[in-house]
Amino acid sequence: MGAVGEHALIAAIRDLAGIPPSWVHTGIGDDAAVLEPARGHLDVVTTDGLVEGVHFLPTLSSPFDIGWKALAVNVSDVAAMGASPRAALLSLALPSSMAAADVEQLLAGFLALAAESRVTLIAATSPGLRVR
Repeated sequence: MGAVGEHALIAAIRDLAGIPPSWVHTGIGDDAAVLEPARGHLDVVTTDGLVEGVHFLPTLSSPFDIGWKALAVNVSDVAAMGASPRAALLSLALPSSMAAADVEQLLAGFLALAAESRVTLIAATSPGLRVR
């Protein structure tokens, strides 16, 4: 991936996430998404971020594991409400010292659980991010 800024990272995430389903009217590329609700259903929305030193230690968790956990805590919150997850938002606040290869692994972990859970990544943001 090399050194990338916010827009390049979001473009890379969009490429990795693939083509969204038809119910995603506006997806990855902005700080928000536009979804068509499933007929006769309600959407449960959650956000639960991970903080280094509070929710994980980088010395004990791989970037892949951290990405996987970032989605897992939110899928769990949706399940706790009696709902089935179908979409996820990703907001990254990463240290500038983080290597691009580690960001790729973090995304791989997030997207691996997304595929396993049949969850579509619908929006991604990384304010002012620049990784090496």
